[in-house]
Amino acid sequence: MQSTHYFLTFGVNEGFSKNNTEANKLEVGEKIKEFIKQIEDETNIYVSGVLIKNSAIYKNEWQCPYGGEVTFTYMGDRNNNFCNDDEKYRECVIRLAKMIKEEYKQEEIIISFTNSNLVYID
Repeated sequence: MQSTHYFLTFGVNEGFSKNNTEANKLEVGEKIKEFIKQIEDETNIYVSGVLIKNSAIYKNEWQCPYGGEVTFTYMGDRNNNFCNDDEKYRECVIRLAKMIKEEYKQEEIIISFTNSNLVYID
C-alpha cells in the first residue's frame, strides 16, 4: 500500500557546545510517548515510530563535539489500516516536531517525508 515515511531528527541539548555529548534515550523516549499521546487524544492519530540515538556532525567552528553531537531520529510510517488521511498525518508529525523543539530548546529540527510502499503483516 502507498504510505508516507517520516524522519524527524533533533538534538536534546540546548545550543552548540563541545559538551553536547550525552542524553538519556529512555527519558527522551518517555517524553515522546507523552507528546504522541497528547496528539492522539486531540486528533485520533497516533504517530508511532522508532527512536534511534545518533550523532550530528557539523563544523568544528560551530563547537561540534569530538565524534559529533548526540541527537535522535524518530521515524515511522503512516499505516492506512489506522490512518487514511495523509495530510492530517503529516500535520501531526509536524506538531510533534514543534513540541520536541520547544521541550529541548532547539534552534532547528529537520523533518523529511518520503512516499513509500508499506507492507503491513499482521
